Amino acid sequence: MARTMKGMSFFVCGAALCASAAVRPVVTEIEFPTYGFSDPDPVPRTESPLYPYFRFDGSADKAVPRKWKAVVLENEKIRVTMLPEIGGKVWGAEDKVGGMAFLYYNHVVKFRNIALRGPWCSGGIEFNFGITGHAPTSATPVDWCVRANDDGSASYFASATEYVNRTTWQVEVRLAPGDDHFTMRTTWYNGANVEGPYYHWMNAAFPLPADSEFVFPGSNYVGHPGDVHAWPVDGDGHRLNVYSENAFGGNKSYHVLNGDNRIFGVWWPGSVLGAVHRTAAYGKYGRKIWLWAQSREGAIWEDLLTDRDGQYVEMQSGRLFQQPRPPCERTPFKIASFAPGGTDVFDETWGVVRSRDGFGRPETGIRPRPVEMPKDFDWNSAQGLCIKGVQKLRTREGDDDARTLLKAALEKDANCVQALDALAGLAVRQARYDEAVAFAERALAVDTYDGAANYAAGFAAFAKGDLPTARERLGLASYHPEFRPAAFSLMAKAALREGDWREARTLAGNALDANACSLDALLARIVATRKSGDAAGAAKFAKAALERLPLFHGARYELGKCGAGGDFREFVRGEFPHETFVDLGTWYEDAGLAEEARELYAFAGDKVVARLR
Repeated sequence: MARTMKGMSFFVCGAALCASAAVRPVVTEIEFPTYGFSDPDPVPRTESPLYPYFRFDGSADKAVPRKWKAVVLENEKIRVTMLPEIGGKVWGAEDKVGGMAFLYYNHVVKFRNIALRGPWCSGGIEFNFGITGHAPTSATPVDWCVRANDDGSASYFASATEYVNRTTWQVEVRLAPGDDHFTMRTTWYNGANVEGPYYHWMNAAFPLPADSEFVFPGSNYVGHPGDVHAWPVDGDGHRLNVYSENAFGGNKSYHVLNGDNRIFGVWWPGSVLGAVHRTAAYGKYGRKIWLWAQSREGAIWEDLLTDRDGQYVEMQSGRLFQQPRPPCERTPFKIASFAPGGTDVFDETWGVVRSRDGFGRPETGIRPRPVEMPKDFDWNSAQGLCIKGVQKLRTREGDDDARTLLKAALEKDANCVQALDALAGLAVRQARYDEAVAFAERALAVDTYDGAANYAAGFAAFAKGDLPTARERLGLASYHPEFRPAAFSLMAKAALREGDWREARTLAGNALDANACSLDALLARIVATRKSGDAAGAAKFAKAALERLPLFHGARYELGKCGAGGDFREFVRGEFPHETFVDLGTWYEDAGLAEEARELYAFAGDKVVARLR
C-alpha cells in the first residue's frame, strides 16, 4: 500500500495498518532532494587523531533527487523510518493519530560541514559512540539488517566499528503492535582490549514550534567544561525550559541534572501533543537540550540544513551527565573510561504523550550530586598531575601531553601506582611493549596484585609471544572485575594459538560468565568448539549469539565454516568493508589460525592494510 509523508512516497505493509497486527519491517527506498558531499581527502593523515577516517571537503549548493535505502516500522499508532546509508540513523517518526512528526523529519538530505569528518545532516536520532562530537559514521553507510520477532514486534539493527578507539556498537530499534513508542536497545563493546574513553550520546531532533516547553526535571545544568548553572530559571529570571524565553545570547547547551533522570521530553501546547524519552533510573544519566541561537547566528542554520521544515531542538540522551571537553578535568564531570573488553547494554524508549500529565510525576527526594571540586584540591600534587594526565589520555588527542604530566607525577612520587598504570596502558596502546612491561613491573613491585599493571604486563607478553608470562599476569588481572572479561578472553586466544581447544573453550566460558556479550569470548568459544570437531555445537552457539547480535560478523563467518550459513559478507554493508575483513583476519591471526586469517585478508582485496598483513 502506498503512503505519502509530505511529498515523500514509499511502500509499507498493509498488515501493519491493522490494529494489533504484527509489525513487519519494510525495506524500501525513499527519494529525497539531496545536497551531497564529495572530495574525500586523498592523503592518509596517519598523524590525525581520526585516522583511518578522512574528511570530505566538498559540499553541494544545489539539490539532486536521490533514492536512499530505508527501513520502515509501522503499527496503528506510529511510523518510524530509518536510513541505513546515513549513519544508520532514525530519520524520523510520525504520530499517525494526529498526523504530526514527533521526531523531526527532514524532507531534504542536506549535508553541511558540521561533523568530525565534515558532512552532517539534521533530523531524527543520530548514534554517537567513542569520540566526542558527531561520529565518523554520521553521514556514511553502516551495517544493518531487519527481523520480524516472534512476539509480533519487528526490529531494525544498525552496527559499526568506530576505528579510532576500536569499539563496536549495535542499536536495535524495535516497534511492537499497539505501542505509541519504540524501544532502542544498545550493545556497545570495547574490542580494543585496552582502556578507552567512555562517550555515548543519542542525538535526537524534535520539531520546535514557538510555544515548545521542555520537560526536564532538575535543579542544575552543566556546560561542556563542567561549569554549573541554575535550572530551570537562570540568574536573570529566564525560564530556560520555555523556548521563547531563550531568545538571548548564542547557541545553548543545557545538560540537566540533579533531578529525575528517567524522563525528559517536549510539550507542544498548540498541538496538544508531546514527545517523551524514558529510561530506567540506572540506564542513562545524560539529558541535554541543544538550541540554535534565535538571532541570525542560529537562524542561518535553518536555511543551511533544511528547505522547508523549520528549526528544531536537539534533546539528547547519554550514559553520562554531560559531553565533556577541557577544562572539565578540573570539575567533578570528567571524561570517564571504558574498561578493556567491556560491554554495555542499555534500553530507552521514544514516543508520544497526548496530555501534559502524560509525562508523569518526577521522582523527588534525590540527594543533590556534588557539582564542584573541593576548593583545597592540590593540582600540583602527584594525584593532581595524574588526574590531568589520565584525562588527556581519554581525549585521545593529547598522548604527548599526557605522558609529560604522568612523568611529572612520577617526579613528585616515583612509585605513584596510578601514574605507572596509566603509562603502561598508554605504551600498550601504542604497541611499545617493552616500555609497557617496565612501567607495569615497577607498579607490581609496589603491589603485586594491582589489576591494571598485571593486565598491561599480560597484554604485552601476549603480543610478544611470551604465552607463559601472559597467562600468569592475566590470571591475576582476572581477579579484578574490571579486567576479568578481557583477561580471560586473551588467555582463551592464547590457548587457541597453542591448539588447546578444550582449555580455550573453558577460558572463553569464564570470560562469558563475567561478560555475556564479550565478542572476543563469544568468538573464541565458537572457534574452539568447531576446532574440537563439534561443528554442530559451534553452529548452535553461533546462532544463539546471532539472536542477540545479528550483525556479529565473526559468528556469521563461523556459521559458514560449520556449513550452517551463507556468505557472511552479505551483511558487511558499512563504509569500510575491508576494515571489517582485516579486523576479523587479525583476530584469527592473533589466535594462530593462519588459514582463516589469509581467507579474510583476501576478502579485503588490494587494500593496503590487507596487503601489509
